[in-house]
Amino acid sequence: MEKRFFVPSDFVNNGYDVFEINNKDGLNEIRFFIEDYLKNKISYDLSLENYHEFVKSSDEHKKHQFDVFERVNEKYLYKRLIEDNLEQWVNILGPDIDIQSFCYVRSARPGKPEDNIGFHRDTFYGNSAYETSSLFVLTDNDENGAIKLAKGSHKWGGIKYEKVVSDSVRKGSNENKMGFLYEPKILDHSYSDGLVPVQSKRGECLLFNLGTLHGLEVNHDDISRWSIDFRVKPAFSPVSKTLRKDYYMPLRRGALTSVALEYYRNNQEEHRDMISNYLEMEF
Repeated sequence: MEKRFFVPSDFVNNGYDVFEINNKDGLNEIRFFIEDYLKNKISYDLSLENYHEFVKSSDEHKKHQFDVFERVNEKYLYKRLIEDNLEQWVNILGPDIDIQSFCYVRSARPGKPEDNIGFHRDTFYGNSAYETSSLFVLTDNDENGAIKLAKGSHKWGGIKYEKVVSDSVRKGSNENKMGFLYEPKILDHSYSDGLVPVQSKRGECLLFNLGTLHGLEVNHDDISRWSIDFRVKPAFSPVSKTLRKDYYMPLRRGALTSVALEYYRNNQEEHRDMISNYLEMEF
């Protein structure tokens, strides 16, 4: 299959794009780490693809998923995906990059709606459209197991939804830490037609804007679906006032920013008088 490159015009028009990363060692390390952990924990006959054959209970599944989530984040394994392919992300986001201080590990068994969080914009939940999500699949699912996105939905106005309280997810619970919602916003069914599966294979990144409508309700493939995702943004882009201060951490600073930071460490009174030009934008 021909290598896919990031196409800026596709990202601007669609709100997302799929491209192949140059160095896949970090991704292979994550897949091996997760699979090896589950083999030792459950069965040596297990693979990520047939995981659902060994784990029947949803409670057991969530426990294993959280164990994996904690261990991947303890080692910050996901950072390598950007660090080893830094030139690609600098070309997209610029020289100053922040990365989410943890990643999500997604696992959806075939035919289990409780394993997914449904369709949404991340801007529903305290993120901004100046942020992106980098999604890497660990299993090669067909279109029946691929995440769905609505092309161009970042250009849409307000989306109708109903806010409900989850019966199973509590604020601060292990499920909530993994990205499951305690107060999900359920979309009006009229948006379903615009959502289409966007396939990516192992070694590719699906990069999408957080204002883009996306999600998965049920994995209809016959294999389990595993992926990781995390947010990456330009360091000086605006974020919601409600976002936790430790939600992001610095990944890279360019030469000019490094010099400026040294200057303002010693001239802090000047820095206090500065404002971001984003505050003066007109629409």
